[in-house]
Amino acid sequence: MAPASLEQIVLIGYRGCGKTSVGRALAARIGYDFVDTDECVQDRAGSTIAEIFAERGEQGFRDLEVAEVAAALACRRTVISVGGGAVERDENRLRLASTFVVWLTADPMTIQHRIEHDRASQAQRPSLLGLDPSAEIAVKLAQRTPLYRGLATITVDTTAATIGELVDTIATHWQSARRERREG
Repeated sequence: MAPASLEQIVLIGYRGCGKTSVGRALAARIGYDFVDTDECVQDRAGSTIAEIFAERGEQGFRDLEVAEVAAALACRRTVISVGGGAVERDENRLRLASTFVVWLTADPMTIQHRIEHDRASQAQRPSLLGLDPSAEIAVKLAQRTPLYRGLATITVDTTAATIGELVDTIATHWQSARRERREG
């Protein structure tokens, strides 16, 4: 089933799968704006995600995230990167379901390696479960994978691809959906 709107391309997936890097490059390629809802939450709160979690807890963060997802989806001609856990909220899933959703995946070892080597991510993002990284990734992926799968218009594995290859793949699928919409 084709998404109701092709005015937004939404990137979902676990932390470390490349949503922000790929999103920025994709937006530049197709002439769309780029919005990262995690960055918007931090800007609005004036705090890092880790600080928000410490002050308000995960639910407080998720409440802020719902507002930012809704605001981003009100924009047209936008590539939107949503936080990995945004799909856990019903409100977000309902809103995202009508857009062109790209589920970025990677194998768990690659995700862990990327997270461990991204200093900005380490400083800004807390452990959600207090587990060692590989265990937390396994638990959260098990919880979120059905949600990601249920929303995905397309699924793209980022494990071994370059940003350019990923952008090419996504742009090709999106342009094909646009062509089908015009011809249909």
